[in-house]
Amino acid sequence: IAAALHDFKHPGVNNGFLVATGHRLAVLYNDSSVLENMHLAEAFDVMRTVPGCNVLERLPPAVRAEARDTIIQMVLATDMK
Repeated sequence: IAAALHDFKHPGVNNGFLVATGHRLAVLYNDSSVLENMHLAEAFDVMRTVPGCNVLERLPPAVRAEARDTIIQMVLATDMK
């Protein structure tokens, strides 16, 4: 799951560019793992709002929370900084 969403809605520029230009995403994510945080937020929003897209919804709550945390950690680890 993390591999599938780690570049979801990628704008085609890197974190350094977004921070240097003061892009709204850099401001939103406080210049920290900007793209990685955006990929996660956008993907989890789709899971939350689009029927049939929440691949975690049938998991027990504790397992769902652990899976979400693991996915977040894995995607944030793709920040090459």
